[in-house]
Amino acid sequence: MLSIKIGEPQPVKITIVREKVEVSKEILMIKTLTGDYILKEHPEIDIVVMPSKQKIVVFPKKIYTDKCTKIQLDLFEFLKDKGVILPESIRGGNIFGTLEAAFPKQGLTESQDPVQVVVYTISNFIDKDRPKQEYAIEYEKAVHDELTAPDEKSSTELGEVPQEDIKGTVPKWGFPQKAIYRYTY
Repeated sequence: MLSIKIGEPQPVKITIVREKVEVSKEILMIKTLTGDYILKEHPEIDIVVMPSKQKIVVFPKKIYTDKCTKIQLDLFEFLKDKGVILPESIRGGNIFGTLEAAFPKQGLTESQDPVQVVVYTISNFIDKDRPKQEYAIEYEKAVHDELTAPDEKSSTELGEVPQEDIKGTVPKWGFPQKAIYRYTY
């Protein structure tokens, strides 16, 4: 049974019995007033598990991008490969930028709670995806730092580059029509 306090994300201990072996894991999630669980550990997406509807809905955290769609598809591919969701149920949600899928009402045995299995498997996906997301964040930070505060080798002081009448390859007043299209009569 899941025990969750409403409010800030709290670590929740999930216990799964797999072939008489007990597996435990602490997961940060929020329980809503409707009884849904929100997993907020992933930096790009929020994952909502809805036990009452047997559904998983994935929302972009900030803005909807191709990166969010890729992560959503990776999550559902991971869950499909693990046999946690019904593959035919993966579809776009009724809210822009969301994807959703359904999971079975009951597990293989009566002692197996499908909600716990779903949350545990989603947590495994987040753990697997974490290094990739941390690398992407570090890369974006490095590119930003390189553009906003370059090192001595990559920058010049004002006045170091001498002025010339014509600079670059694009003329100030554009190309003559014949030259750009290479027309000859």
